[in-house]
Amino acid sequence: MIPILNYKTAQSENSITIVLIVPENTNQEDLVIEIKPKTICVGLKNKNSLIEGVLYDEIEKHDFTFENKRYLNIIMEKKNPISWPIIIKEPNNGKIDSHSAFLLYALNEEKENYKEAFKYLEISSEKKHFISVHRLATFYSLGSEEYNIKPDAKKALDLWTTSAEMGNPEAQHLVYFSKLNQSFFKGNGIEKDLKKAVLYWNEAAEDEHPEALFNLGILYLNGNGVETNPEKALVLIQKAKELDPQLEIPEEIKKLMNNKKISEIENLESIQKVQEIDKKQEIEKKEKVQEIEKKEKKQIDKKEESKSNTTKYIIIGGIAILVAGIAYFKFRKPKNSKND
Repeated sequence: MIPILNYKTAQSENSITIVLIVPENTNQEDLVIEIKPKTICVGLKNKNSLIEGVLYDEIEKHDFTFENKRYLNIIMEKKNPISWPIIIKEPNNGKIDSHSAFLLYALNEEKENYKEAFKYLEISSEKKHFISVHRLATFYSLGSEEYNIKPDAKKALDLWTTSAEMGNPEAQHLVYFSKLNQSFFKGNGIEKDLKKAVLYWNEAAEDEHPEALFNLGILYLNGNGVETNPEKALVLIQKAKELDPQLEIPEEIKKLMNNKKISEIENLESIQKVQEIDKKQEIEKKEKVQEIEKKEKKQIDKKEESKSNTTKYIIIGGIAILVAGIAYFKFRKPKNSKND
């Protein structure tokens, strides 16, 4: 998943509140809190700082609370009752945290001070701030007149890969495209790496990125880089449609989805169950047909046997009558016989 921001802030005319979220079950003795009238440095022992640099303006005093081994709340009282447009205005002896550097990039870009903005964007990106990494990748992918950056596919892919590894689903989606198809970057120094590409797109799909889900579904339909699995493909495409109702599904795929009754399948695990049920029903259907055929055959056999017996009895009866008739004529005496 995408990393959380280092800190969030709120302010009034006289105070600034900074909320930092640290890893779960962090003990207070693991925190490093160094706050002076003009500078601040807060983080965890032996880790990169969560906020560090020169404060926008001086403070009179500060206090903090640490809740649920997760939330560090720092309250600083302003020396001057003015609004702070930013918490950290510059590095302290060359040291600044990634999020503060990103905010300085955004502030300078707004003022159209592109040289200073780019400096802080690079600093923030080097410190693995996921938004900065992704933004810089976009600049190198498309180029930028304001920043005097020419397109550089190799740099863009390196940065997007870094962002993807940090859990950014949009970057994972783009890394897939870049590795799947050289023409996406016009083939500038990029080699195809389908297996790694599919891995990144799977990760983006797990983060419910609609385009990643849809395109991964197409891969499973076609067996491109993965083993062909139509059922899984249709589940992925259906999920993409649910997340993005504006997504246009080709008519051919819609037909497949209707045939498979994909809307009744709730998750990937149910596919095998559905297949087993279908198979069982098919076997039961065949068995019923065979049973009916057997019954019909028995009935036909009985009818044939009945006909045969009837014919037999008629023949036997006919023979008996014939014999009796012959005997009758043979042994009967004439009415006018002399012996009478």
